[in-house]
Amino acid sequence: MYDDLRRHLEEKGVDYDRLPKLSSIEEPPRCFLYRARGDVEQARTDYIAWLRLASETSDINYRFDMPAEVNYCRDCTPAFKKEAEAAGACQFPHVKFEVVQCMGEKEMIGVSRGEPVSPKGYWKYEDMSLAEADLPDFIQEQLADVRAGVIKEVLK
Repeated sequence: MYDDLRRHLEEKGVDYDRLPKLSSIEEPPRCFLYRARGDVEQARTDYIAWLRLASETSDINYRFDMPAEVNYCRDCTPAFKKEAEAAGACQFPHVKFEVVQCMGEKEMIGVSRGEPVSPKGYWKYEDMSLAEADLPDFIQEQLADVRAGVIKEVLK
């Protein structure tokens, strides 16, 4: 899953290693730790099992709000999100739930779209919110040219 995520971002010219992340295989998301009642080994086992299952789907949903983070919120539920938020274990409280068609059936999924306006100091690129330093090099070069007055606007 992490290799697929790295490849997906590299295809867009974004360096996975420079992006912020909240979890890893060794350090599962707080919601997994909460569900495992604080048992780190159980949370890690559950997260690795989830990663294996999620990587088998041909329809991997990527995060737009934190592109280098795996989109485990896709399989969350509104009830668990509310419980995890109350316990301080939800790292993405802005996730919304939508009903989608999946394999001929309706399914409710957690959607991690970024906010309509990126936070201060962040830019929208390919529907992702990225810090300026994490934008692809060709866009950073265009921004430098804009600031230097060489060109008037950033080209896409």
